[in-house]
Amino acid sequence: MLILGYLACGACKEEPGSANKSREAKAPAATASTRAASAEAMSATPIQLVSLPLSAYRPTLWLDRDLVYLLTDNSAYRLAPGEAAQRFALELGDGAALTQSSFVFWSQGFVYRAPKEGGTASRVCAYAHQPQYFLSGDQDRFAWIDRSDQGVFTIQTASGGRARTLLAPSGQIAVATMLGGWVFFVEVSESGWRIGGTREPGSAVYSAPHTGRPPSTLTVDSLTQKLFYYDVDRYDIMELGPDLQHEQPWVKNVICSPIAVAGSAYCGSVEGLYSVSSTDPKPIPLMANGRSLVTRIAADTSRVVYVRDLGEDQLSVEMIPLSRN
Repeated sequence: MLILGYLACGACKEEPGSANKSREAKAPAATASTRAASAEAMSATPIQLVSLPLSAYRPTLWLDRDLVYLLTDNSAYRLAPGEAAQRFALELGDGAALTQSSFVFWSQGFVYRAPKEGGTASRVCAYAHQPQYFLSGDQDRFAWIDRSDQGVFTIQTASGGRARTLLAPSGQIAVATMLGGWVFFVEVSESGWRIGGTREPGSAVYSAPHTGRPPSTLTVDSLTQKLFYYDVDRYDIMELGPDLQHEQPWVKNVICSPIAVAGSAYCGSVEGLYSVSSTDPKPIPLMANGRSLVTRIAADTSRVVYVRDLGEDQLSVEMIPLSRN
């Protein structure tokens, strides 16, 4: 049995994680509108939720009502403004996810659920190969992306206590996300890339094919039920519906990697963190980078939360409250 426990920690200490950094596309020079935006446009002073001696490139970031969760390979941190971080000691491995009720992860040949409030982890199903990462949808739905030792990618889920293959795409899966019960993914082949979606085993829908560099992030706006990605070649934020047939530039000529969307887009760049939208395309600065880079962003209608790289094996999780008009 795996037991999930937690301890409160004001300055949590862990063994430093690996410094393997994801290969993000090289950002272009900042736009003039970003440089010209006034500091008076900043909505609030960032609130630091925790600082940890870990690489900023491996943990994943999740929002859950008023709480924030940071998942690392051996811990889950529950974060809230003005409170000490709670550390759940659990071997989550790489790519764990947070669902409505639990952490989902793989360990020693099994997929597990562990209650996010603490308690005993339970087996979901047997699965021999370690997944690349997990995804979470609504109503406690989840899936995972696997890459076999032979380089074959599959999209998996669990049903009736067994692993179930939803799809084995012909190409590689660059990135994926979930919207409801659908898994959306970027499939890359020698001729280019396309966005696909699957919900039932063996069935998928696809966008038109694309050339150029594939997006490094595919994200969902739960408010509009639409998908967004950043076109690294054209510097545009692209919007498309869940049918994948209607795609258009949402905001043009911006730097936005990483990206999260919740009404507005929240973008990382070499200059910091800013917001932008189709109705207000001029970037509004929220946080200046200084000498640190934003590596993860999560947002909802009330806040934007992000991970900053403070140097080798040191990260900071920070939150900016958003004004409610």
